[in-house]
Amino acid sequence: MPFIDRRIGFYVLILLILSSCRVLNPTQMLRTGKNYPYSKLPDNQVIDEYRIAPNDLLEIAISTNNGQNLINPAGGSSAVSGGNNKTYLVEFDGMVNIPLLNRIKLSDMSLRECESFLQEKFCYFFKEPYVQVKVLNSRVIVFPGGKGGGAKVLLLEHTNTTLFEALALAGGISDGKASQIKLIRGELQERKIFLIDLSKIEGLKDADIVLKANDIIYIEPIHQTPQEITSQITPYFALFSTFALIYTLFR
Repeated sequence: MPFIDRRIGFYVLILLILSSCRVLNPTQMLRTGKNYPYSKLPDNQVIDEYRIAPNDLLEIAISTNNGQNLINPAGGSSAVSGGNNKTYLVEFDGMVNIPLLNRIKLSDMSLRECESFLQEKFCYFFKEPYVQVKVLNSRVIVFPGGKGGGAKVLLLEHTNTTLFEALALAGGISDGKASQIKLIRGELQERKIFLIDLSKIEGLKDADIVLKANDIIYIEPIHQTPQEITSQITPYFALFSTFALIYTLFR
Protein backbone atom coordinates (compact mmCIF):
# COMPACT_ATOMS: atom_id res chain seq x y z
CA MET A 1 0.00 0.00 0.00
CA PRO A 2 2.83 2.52 0.67
CA PHE A 3 3.95 1.87 -2.92
CA ILE A 4 0.46 2.64 -4.20
CA ASP A 5 0.31 5.78 -2.04
CA ARG A 6 3.59 6.99 -3.46
CA ARG A 7 2.39 6.32 -6.99
CA ILE A 8 -0.85 8.18 -6.35
CA GLY A 9 1.11 11.10 -4.91
CA PHE A 10 3.31 11.11 -8.00
CA TYR A 11 0.29 11.23 -10.32
CA VAL A 12 -1.25 14.06 -8.30
CA LEU A 13 2.00 16.03 -8.59
CA ILE A 14 2.08 15.51 -12.37
CA LEU A 15 -1.53 16.65 -12.70
CA LEU A 16 -0.86 19.80 -10.68
CA ILE A 17 2.14 20.65 -12.86
CA LEU A 18 0.09 20.15 -16.03
CA SER A 19 -2.72 22.27 -14.66
CA SER A 20 -0.42 25.10 -13.61
CA CYS A 21 0.74 25.38 -17.20
CA ARG A 22 -2.84 26.23 -18.20
CA VAL A 23 -3.56 28.94 -15.65
CA LEU A 24 -3.84 31.55 -18.40
CA ASN A 25 -7.40 31.91 -19.59
CA PRO A 26 -7.52 30.25 -23.04
CA THR A 27 -10.31 32.62 -24.09
CA GLN A 28 -8.24 35.77 -23.50
CA MET A 29 -7.61 37.78 -26.65
CA LEU A 30 -4.89 40.08 -27.93
CA ARG A 31 -2.12 39.13 -25.51
CA THR A 32 1.17 41.03 -25.69
CA GLY A 33 4.50 39.99 -24.25
CA LYS A 34 6.10 41.56 -21.20
CA ASN A 35 8.39 43.82 -23.24
CA TYR A 36 6.07 44.42 -26.18
CA PRO A 37 7.10 47.61 -28.10
CA TYR A 38 3.92 49.70 -27.82
CA SER A 39 3.52 52.74 -30.07
CA LYS A 40 4.14 56.15 -28.55
CA LEU A 41 1.08 58.27 -27.88
CA PRO A 42 1.09 61.63 -29.67
CA ASP A 43 2.12 64.58 -27.51
CA ASN A 44 -0.49 66.89 -29.00
CA GLN A 45 -3.95 65.81 -30.03
CA VAL A 46 -4.46 66.59 -33.70
CA ILE A 47 -7.94 65.79 -34.96
CA ASP A 48 -7.39 64.27 -38.38
CA GLU A 49 -10.24 64.67 -40.79
CA TYR A 50 -11.92 61.37 -41.54
CA ARG A 51 -11.35 60.04 -45.05
CA ILE A 52 -14.14 58.24 -46.85
CA ALA A 53 -13.34 54.55 -47.31
CA PRO A 54 -14.88 51.52 -49.07
CA ASN A 55 -17.96 50.05 -47.33
CA ASP A 56 -18.86 53.41 -45.78
CA LEU A 57 -22.52 54.39 -45.82
CA LEU A 58 -22.88 58.03 -46.81
CA GLU A 59 -25.98 60.03 -46.03
CA ILE A 60 -26.23 62.79 -48.62
CA ALA A 61 -28.63 65.74 -48.32
CA ILE A 62 -28.93 68.10 -51.32
CA SER A 63 -30.56 71.52 -51.30
CA THR A 64 -30.89 74.28 -53.89
CA ASN A 65 -30.55 78.04 -53.50
CA ASN A 66 -27.83 77.53 -50.86
CA GLY A 67 -30.00 75.38 -48.62
CA GLN A 68 -33.46 76.89 -49.07
CA ASN A 69 -35.12 74.01 -50.93
CA LEU A 70 -34.38 70.39 -50.04
CA ILE A 71 -34.43 68.04 -53.02
CA ASN A 72 -34.50 64.28 -53.31
CA PRO A 73 -32.67 62.76 -56.28
CA ALA A 74 -34.59 59.57 -57.02
CA GLY A 75 -33.21 56.25 -58.16
CA GLY A 76 -29.70 54.90 -57.98
CA SER A 77 -28.85 51.30 -57.20
CA SER A 78 -26.81 52.30 -54.15
CA ALA A 79 -29.63 54.18 -52.44
CA VAL A 80 -30.73 52.08 -49.46
CA SER A 81 -32.98 54.38 -47.45
CA GLY A 82 -35.97 56.58 -48.07
CA GLY A 83 -36.81 60.17 -47.26
CA ASN A 84 -35.10 63.34 -48.45
CA ASN A 85 -31.69 62.20 -47.20
CA LYS A 86 -30.46 59.25 -49.23
CA THR A 87 -27.88 56.72 -48.11
CA TYR A 88 -25.30 55.45 -50.56
CA LEU A 89 -22.74 52.68 -50.29
CA VAL A 90 -19.09 53.31 -51.10
CA GLU A 91 -18.19 50.29 -53.16
CA PHE A 92 -14.99 48.24 -52.89
CA ASP A 93 -13.25 50.40 -55.51
CA GLY A 94 -14.21 53.67 -53.83
CA MET A 95 -16.95 54.46 -56.34
CA VAL A 96 -20.46 55.61 -55.42
CA ASN A 97 -23.49 55.39 -57.70
CA ILE A 98 -25.41 58.66 -57.28
CA PRO A 99 -28.44 59.64 -59.41
CA LEU A 100 -27.59 62.17 -62.14
CA LEU A 101 -23.87 61.77 -61.48
CA ASN A 102 -23.70 58.00 -62.06
CA ARG A 103 -20.61 56.28 -60.62
CA ILE A 104 -18.07 58.72 -59.19
CA LYS A 105 -15.12 58.17 -56.87
CA LEU A 106 -15.47 59.61 -53.36
CA SER A 107 -13.03 57.48 -51.36
CA ASP A 108 -10.00 59.16 -49.73
CA MET A 109 -11.87 62.49 -49.57
CA SER A 110 -12.61 64.26 -46.32
CA LEU A 111 -16.27 65.11 -45.72
CA ARG A 112 -15.62 68.76 -46.57
CA GLU A 113 -13.84 67.85 -49.77
CA CYS A 114 -16.67 65.49 -50.70
CA GLU A 115 -19.33 68.16 -50.10
CA SER A 116 -17.46 70.72 -52.23
CA PHE A 117 -16.89 68.14 -54.96
CA LEU A 118 -20.57 67.15 -55.11
CA GLN A 119 -21.71 70.77 -55.08
CA GLU A 120 -19.58 71.42 -58.17
CA LYS A 121 -21.03 68.36 -59.89
CA PHE A 122 -24.65 69.23 -59.05
CA CYS A 123 -24.19 72.77 -60.41
CA TYR A 124 -25.00 71.30 -63.82
CA PHE A 125 -28.45 70.22 -62.61
CA PHE A 126 -29.49 72.59 -59.79
CA LYS A 127 -29.21 76.24 -58.96
CA GLU A 128 -26.69 76.95 -56.19
CA PRO A 129 -26.68 73.41 -54.76
CA TYR A 130 -25.79 72.90 -51.12
CA VAL A 131 -24.64 69.39 -50.09
CA GLN A 132 -24.22 67.83 -46.65
CA VAL A 133 -22.49 64.45 -46.25
CA LYS A 134 -22.42 62.25 -43.16
CA VAL A 135 -20.84 58.82 -42.57
CA LEU A 136 -23.40 56.61 -40.83
CA ASN A 137 -21.32 53.55 -39.99
CA SER A 138 -18.17 55.07 -38.48
CA ARG A 139 -17.62 52.92 -35.39
CA VAL A 140 -15.22 51.55 -32.80
CA ILE A 141 -15.18 48.19 -30.97
CA VAL A 142 -14.84 48.06 -27.18
CA PHE A 143 -13.89 44.99 -25.12
CA PRO A 144 -14.37 46.24 -21.52
CA GLY A 145 -12.65 43.29 -19.81
CA GLY A 146 -14.17 40.51 -17.77
CA LYS A 147 -16.14 37.54 -19.03
CA GLY A 148 -19.40 37.29 -20.87
CA GLY A 149 -20.89 39.28 -23.71
CA GLY A 150 -19.65 42.70 -22.68
CA ALA A 151 -18.13 43.69 -26.03
CA LYS A 152 -19.83 46.58 -27.78
CA VAL A 153 -19.75 48.26 -31.18
CA LEU A 154 -20.14 52.02 -30.75
CA LEU A 155 -21.14 54.35 -33.56
CA LEU A 156 -19.08 57.55 -33.62
CA GLU A 157 -21.75 60.19 -33.88
CA HIS A 158 -19.15 62.93 -33.40
CA THR A 159 -15.76 63.23 -35.08
CA ASN A 160 -14.02 64.25 -31.83
CA THR A 161 -15.12 61.38 -29.57
CA THR A 162 -12.37 60.56 -27.05
CA LEU A 163 -11.30 57.26 -25.53
CA PHE A 164 -12.73 58.30 -22.17
CA GLU A 165 -16.12 59.05 -23.73
CA ALA A 166 -16.15 55.69 -25.52
CA LEU A 167 -15.42 53.86 -22.26
CA ALA A 168 -18.31 55.71 -20.61
CA LEU A 169 -20.65 54.81 -23.50
CA ALA A 170 -19.58 51.17 -23.17
CA GLY A 171 -20.50 51.13 -19.48
CA GLY A 172 -17.02 51.59 -18.03
CA ILE A 173 -14.47 48.91 -17.18
CA SER A 174 -15.95 45.58 -16.10
CA ASP A 175 -13.53 43.31 -14.20
CA GLY A 176 -10.66 44.63 -16.26
CA LYS A 177 -7.29 46.22 -15.54
CA ALA A 178 -7.52 50.00 -15.74
CA SER A 179 -3.74 50.04 -16.12
CA GLN A 180 -3.83 47.80 -19.19
CA ILE A 181 -6.00 49.49 -21.83
CA LYS A 182 -4.90 48.79 -25.39
CA LEU A 183 -5.93 51.05 -28.25
CA ILE A 184 -5.43 49.24 -31.55
CA ARG A 185 -5.47 51.41 -34.65
CA GLY A 186 -4.82 51.17 -38.36
CA GLU A 187 -4.73 48.53 -41.05
CA LEU A 188 -2.94 45.22 -40.60
CA GLN A 189 0.20 46.36 -42.42
CA GLU A 190 0.53 49.61 -40.44
CA ARG A 191 -1.19 48.73 -37.19
CA LYS A 192 -0.32 50.66 -34.03
CA ILE A 193 -1.02 49.56 -30.46
CA PHE A 194 -1.04 52.14 -27.69
CA LEU A 195 -0.97 51.21 -24.00
CA ILE A 196 -2.96 53.55 -21.74
CA ASP A 197 -2.96 53.53 -17.93
CA LEU A 198 -6.11 54.90 -16.33
CA SER A 199 -5.41 53.48 -12.87
CA LYS A 200 -3.98 56.88 -11.89
CA ILE A 201 -5.31 60.39 -12.37
CA GLU A 202 -2.28 61.22 -14.53
CA GLY A 203 -3.67 58.91 -17.20
CA LEU A 204 -6.49 61.34 -18.01
CA LYS A 205 -4.29 63.17 -20.49
CA ASP A 206 -3.89 59.96 -22.48
CA ALA A 207 -7.61 59.19 -22.24
CA ASP A 208 -8.30 62.37 -24.21
CA ILE A 209 -6.94 60.77 -27.37
CA VAL A 210 -9.47 61.25 -30.17
CA LEU A 211 -10.76 58.01 -31.64
CA LYS A 212 -10.75 57.12 -35.31
CA ALA A 213 -13.12 54.88 -37.22
CA ASN A 214 -12.44 51.16 -36.74
CA ASP A 215 -10.33 51.64 -33.60
CA ILE A 216 -10.34 48.69 -31.17
CA ILE A 217 -10.31 49.33 -27.42
CA TYR A 218 -9.28 46.25 -25.46
CA ILE A 219 -9.05 46.14 -21.66
CA GLU A 220 -7.07 43.21 -20.31
CA PRO A 221 -9.24 41.17 -17.92
CA ILE A 222 -8.30 40.46 -14.32
CA HIS A 223 -7.27 36.84 -13.86
CA GLN A 224 -9.21 35.01 -11.15
CA THR A 225 -6.28 32.67 -10.50
CA PRO A 226 -7.71 30.39 -7.72
CA GLN A 227 -11.00 29.94 -9.57
CA GLU A 228 -9.23 29.31 -12.87
CA ILE A 229 -6.92 26.71 -11.33
CA THR A 230 -9.85 24.96 -9.66
CA SER A 231 -11.94 24.88 -12.82
CA GLN A 232 -9.04 23.55 -14.86
CA ILE A 233 -7.79 20.81 -12.51
CA THR A 234 -11.25 19.49 -11.59
CA PRO A 235 -11.53 17.37 -14.78
CA TYR A 236 -8.06 15.95 -14.11
CA PHE A 237 -8.97 14.97 -10.55
CA ALA A 238 -12.16 13.31 -11.79
CA LEU A 239 -10.16 11.35 -14.36
CA PHE A 240 -7.52 10.47 -11.80
CA SER A 241 -10.11 9.31 -9.25
CA THR A 242 -11.63 6.99 -11.83
CA PHE A 243 -8.20 5.64 -12.75
CA ALA A 244 -7.20 5.15 -9.10
CA LEU A 245 -10.45 3.31 -8.34
CA ILE A 246 -10.00 0.95 -11.27
CA TYR A 247 -6.33 0.42 -10.38
CA THR A 248 -7.18 -0.37 -6.77
CA LEU A 249 -9.92 -2.85 -7.73
CA PHE A 250 -7.62 -4.76 -10.05
CA ARG A 251 -4.82 -4.81 -7.49
